[in-house]
Amino acid sequence: MKRIVTITLMLLLASSAFAQQNWATFKKDSEGLYLYVADEQVSNFSFMLSSRSYIDYVKQESDSNFYYPLKAIWVKDRGSFYVLQPLPQQTDSIRRSTLTSIQLLKNFYGDVQIDWLKFLFRSPLTDMADNLNAVFLNDTVSVTVRYPDEETVNYERRTFTAGGQLGRIILDMKGMRAITTPYYQEVNNKWICIGWMSQVYREGEVTSGMQVSVQYSKSEEKIVPETVVTTIQNISDPGASSSITLYLKDFAFNEPFEVLDSNEKETPVAN
Repeated sequence: MKRIVTITLMLLLASSAFAQQNWATFKKDSEGLYLYVADEQVSNFSFMLSSRSYIDYVKQESDSNFYYPLKAIWVKDRGSFYVLQPLPQQTDSIRRSTLTSIQLLKNFYGDVQIDWLKFLFRSPLTDMADNLNAVFLNDTVSVTVRYPDEETVNYERRTFTAGGQLGRIILDMKGMRAITTPYYQEVNNKWICIGWMSQVYREGEVTSGMQVSVQYSKSEEKIVPETVVTTIQNISDPGASSSITLYLKDFAFNEPFEVLDSNEKETPVAN
């Protein structure tokens, strides 16, 4: 019965969207079909962040179970912040090494956060304006955003199915093109992203790529990412690859944060 209802819903949305040929309506109807962390009831959220490599480092170098060194915070309309958790007692050399490992964790999370915002934390339509020009074809809807003032990016194109599911993102850059394909699974009659694959092409040849897989858990009655594994392709040796595993826990929502502006950076402070 659930499958019949879902299929019927997809057909109705497709029929409505294509009949009206209206991007704003298509976006509004489709966004409600995704399951993601920062829905319309969420003004901010936070979680504890760690990685497989950091946990291995702590086990090897420190007599501690201090496995989650960063609290990551996202505030609507303000962006992302980090709070370093209190470190255990360490020698100076171990502390410097620990802080270096934490910086590597923060750097990697910063690198992947753009994709996480599209696929995990928000829907793939959240950051798209309502007044974009969309191309409605037989069974797809494509929207292209051009960046005439950017030095490295020409345009970004997102293609959706008639039922509203994101099928592909193309990022056209100077001399390169990145293609990202997300994968979704139905949960509670909505789509949740379980991973994606990205490849960068130069002159038609793949120069780099990565595969991401996501495992979820439940926190405060919300389904949230718990483990995210990023496997990076080795183009020179197709049989070899490297993986980076990030762990997320202790999600909290709508905390009484106040973002304080200063000359150096904006810092969230709990009221």
